[in-house]
Amino acid sequence: MPSYKLTYFNGRGRAELARLCLSYAGQDFEDKRIGAEWPEMKPNCMPPYLPVLEVDGHQLGESCLLGQYIAQKHGFGGDSDEDKHIITSYVYYVDSLFTKLVTAHFEKDEERKKTLQEDIKTKIMPEFLTKCEAIVSKNAAGVMYGSKVNTRSQ
Repeated sequence: MPSYKLTYFNGRGRAELARLCLSYAGQDFEDKRIGAEWPEMKPNCMPPYLPVLEVDGHQLGESCLLGQYIAQKHGFGGDSDEDKHIITSYVYYVDSLFTKLVTAHFEKDEERKKTLQEDIKTKIMPEFLTKCEAIVSKNAAGVMYGSKVNTRSQ
């Protein structure tokens, strides 16, 4: 059985999908939370950003792809190529929202930050939730796609 070590900053962020997938799979993993040591670690990471999932010494990156990788390894990433494509398209849709939230959160210009937050509150989030509700309401199983839990359906 492979050994897994997930490295990310001390927070949920972009590593949370991998954590949730590993936990759902019942897979033991080392959850390494880092802080000030990141600048020293970065030159030795490939890819040179976080999160990184080490699987038996191999470094894997890209948060969305990590979730997909874990789901495929543990049998809940979609059965057909079409399933996998649809599921992946939904995950990237959610990731695009996450990117907007992070951008607003870390904006240094206070006026711009207020504008971004207001846009999220009044336009982006309502549109996102409306689309997600429409997708789920079309599926009798009550998930975004398919009839069982998969990488990104819950």
